[in-house]
Amino acid sequence: MAIESVGAGQFEVIPDDVQGFGRVAYRMAEELRSGCATLDGEVQGLMSTWKGAAADSYESPR
Repeated sequence: MAIESVGAGQFEVIPDDVQGFGRVAYRMAEELRSGCATLDGEVQGLMSTWKGAAADSYESPR
């Protein structure tokens, strides 16, 4: 993002740069959500077959 000092305590922000930064942040958030959903599916699949004391301990609320 381009920020230029234009005077004492004042800054100028270039709107196109702000929009670009917003797009990158949004894309990163979508990738994180997708990764979390994939991980949740993997854990749910594991929990449907994992049995025993370790599985019970993992599932217990903390």
